[in-house]
Amino acid sequence: MKIKITPKQLKEIVIKEQYEMSSDSTDVVKFAIDMGLDIKKSEDTENPSKGRKTWDELYPNPTDKQKEQIEFIKKKFKSNYVPEILSSVTYKGKGKFNLTLLDIAKEIEQKSGLDIFITGGNDYFHSDSSSHHSKGNALDFTIGSTGKANDDNNQKHIEKAMIDIIAEGKYGNIGFINEFKKPSKNANAGHMHMSLANPTEISYFEFIDHNGNVWNESQKTPKLTDKYKYEGEELDKKYERVREYKKNLEPIKMKTIDAVEIEPIPQDIKMKKIKVRKDPWELLSREERKKQRKLGYDRKSYEEYRKFLNSQNDGVKIKISESQFKRLLSKKKV
Repeated sequence: MKIKITPKQLKEIVIKEQYEMSSDSTDVVKFAIDMGLDIKKSEDTENPSKGRKTWDELYPNPTDKQKEQIEFIKKKFKSNYVPEILSSVTYKGKGKFNLTLLDIAKEIEQKSGLDIFITGGNDYFHSDSSSHHSKGNALDFTIGSTGKANDDNNQKHIEKAMIDIIAEGKYGNIGFINEFKKPSKNANAGHMHMSLANPTEISYFEFIDHNGNVWNESQKTPKLTDKYKYEGEELDKKYERVREYKKNLEPIKMKTIDAVEIEPIPQDIKMKKIKVRKDPWELLSREERKKQRKLGYDRKSYEEYRKFLNSQNDGVKIKISESQFKRLLSKKKV
């Protein structure tokens, strides 16, 4: 049986297939490490003991692959505890996480030139909520691990990288909230929140205008999200406008062809004889000076070209082309 779907529905199906959910915590953490992403340790949180378990407790009977990855992770973190990105799993005993979020996180680093520090995912703090975190579809991060790099300028770079990724459209429905500027009601510290959901989750950009550029207050351009908060179809329309704007800015691709050598066509050049004078201006008679002025020479230009031409040909008659003669005339007036 054949069914008809719209191009938009096809795009949504393809994008959903790209999302890679993993229920193996060792795969998630190993993938983050391989991507070069920094993750917060669960020991550095205020989680109670039930939200802070060791790998041995989470996997009492690991497979050979899990055993190998756990040993690698332990050495990397210098810790036996499961990182905060999956601390909910240690509490519930099971869970999953969307690996595509880590792909996006790495791309944010590449586009912004900044290191991000993942502070939450499917973690204990969000374990009893109905948020996308508890479904493994959201990620929290700060700029760097020390808390000293979260200034407005760096936030602008992160937001610009985020909107550029959204405009490219390869990851589907990305939600983004700058919770340094607009924290959610349960937030306990400033951070950036990112999610993958359909429809697109609530979003807020502090520093991006409606064209997807860094917002410039002096130009009075409206913000992309001028109020808290946009979501779903309303937000997708804003993203689509950004995509169209950026698409129209793309340079036109020109068709190129291989270069070929051509023989120049010989041309008959009319030659004109001119007499180059050796006499300085002071020795010219009144009539000769008058003649030189009619030709366009005054004292200064006459002396300059007299010295130059005499140094080239020692006062003999020379042949120059019509175009060369015209260029000389055009240069002689001072």
